[in-house]
Amino acid sequence: MSDNRVAALDLGSNSFHLLIARIDDDKIRYLDRHKEMVRLAGGLDSKNTLSDDVAERAFAALHRFAEIIDGIEPESVRVVGTNTMRTMRNGDKFLEKAESILGVPINIISGIEEARLIYLGVTQDLAPSNHRRLVVDIGGGSTELIIGEGLAPKHLESLYMGCVSYSGRFFKDGLISQEGYDKAIRAARRELRGHSDQFSANHWGEAVGSSGTIRTVGEIINNNWPDEHDITLHGIEKLAKKLVKAGHVDAAELVGLAGLKEDRRPVIAGGAAILHAVFLELGIERMQVSGYAMKEGIIHDLAGRVRRSDARDITVSNMMANYRVDESKSNCLESHATALLKLLENDLDTKYKSAQKQISWASSLHEIGLSISHSGFQKHGAYIILNADMLGFSKLEQKKISFLVLNQRRRIRAVAEDYHFTADWLLVLVFRLACLFCRSRKNEELPSIQFKISKKKFIIKIDDAWLDSHPLAREDLEAESNYWASQDIQFKLSLLSNQDEVDE
Repeated sequence: MSDNRVAALDLGSNSFHLLIARIDDDKIRYLDRHKEMVRLAGGLDSKNTLSDDVAERAFAALHRFAEIIDGIEPESVRVVGTNTMRTMRNGDKFLEKAESILGVPINIISGIEEARLIYLGVTQDLAPSNHRRLVVDIGGGSTELIIGEGLAPKHLESLYMGCVSYSGRFFKDGLISQEGYDKAIRAARRELRGHSDQFSANHWGEAVGSSGTIRTVGEIINNNWPDEHDITLHGIEKLAKKLVKAGHVDAAELVGLAGLKEDRRPVIAGGAAILHAVFLELGIERMQVSGYAMKEGIIHDLAGRVRRSDARDITVSNMMANYRVDESKSNCLESHATALLKLLENDLDTKYKSAQKQISWASSLHEIGLSISHSGFQKHGAYIILNADMLGFSKLEQKKISFLVLNQRRRIRAVAEDYHFTADWLLVLVFRLACLFCRSRKNEELPSIQFKISKKKFIIKIDDAWLDSHPLAREDLEAESNYWASQDIQFKLSLLSNQDEVDE
């Protein structure tokens, strides 16, 4: 980060938001904001396939974003995809083209990670408080609920209801009726009912709303009913009556309604109904509105990584404690894997810093599957990592760590349906060798080792004296050739003392 600039791009289900900031020591200064209304969720059909015209609209917006972020170091740009990109059936094809336009990877995050980032962003906009807060964020395809204290989220949830999806479902063609509004509220309350006890008013002292839907509702109420301070149930009821009376999103009463922007009119009924249900189900009396949301949370998360306070490291540390990981074994594994990785730095497909992180996390979590069974523990561990809500991690990051843990020993498994990414087999080689050298759980030094690497051939030269004194390791290394053959890769063990050139 030569100029200390970072960028956060939130590819939401309704709109895309870009925020650029500069990090100087402990200070964050926002430099530029840009928004594109894409309504990605509105382009999904009944089978969750994205229509071509909405995809093209999204790509056009991404081209404009690419111009703005040009010149910022790729490592300092974080792009996240949320609900619609999680559910899109043709997501891989869309993702490939979107990444080629932006020139940086897109991180598809879970709803729980989305909730964490929202809370992190909103807390930057609020005065310190001694009581717990409820944060509600209504997006285009999902609604996030978070209870937190200070900067720490305590309970997080993501529900599949959003202003775009509900507007399309209950207010088709822009028609707003009392029947449709009542159905939308009932549907939202059903979604909330399983979580109402955990998020009800007796668990927090202050409610805060974020993002476009809630900000718009707040602006409408403040502009049209000035006696209402913040958002109240009474204010939402007034808005609901006005929406139903208008009858259509393009009615004159709504076109000229103060506080309602043109790009928000098509989805205001769905968003208002969800917020109405949230107030009723959770017992909210009053909600203040935050100007910050997930994009600010992404910036602060990036700032934490710059300052070496990475939420992902905290998550891994917590998982190690929960699964009672043998730290000495993990430390040995990470030390050996890091040393081997350095020898192969110039041969990696993965960027070295990213490879270091993947190896570190996989080392820390490689034995968590032992909590289920010793037999096939690598498969159990890989499953846990792949499916857990790991705060701070994108889905792709979890897949890559899971893949390393899965392939730490015995049969090597190709990238299958659960993973959907191109494997860096050298990372797998490094991790397998490190696991092999740490198998005795003694923190011995690595033997003298050299590599000769090509795409389909791994030649490993190891000191023969070391092999003679470690017969079990020799057997394991010799067995590797059979495992790698399944991936059409030749693995050859050679003695370092041999003066002859290694076969090409």
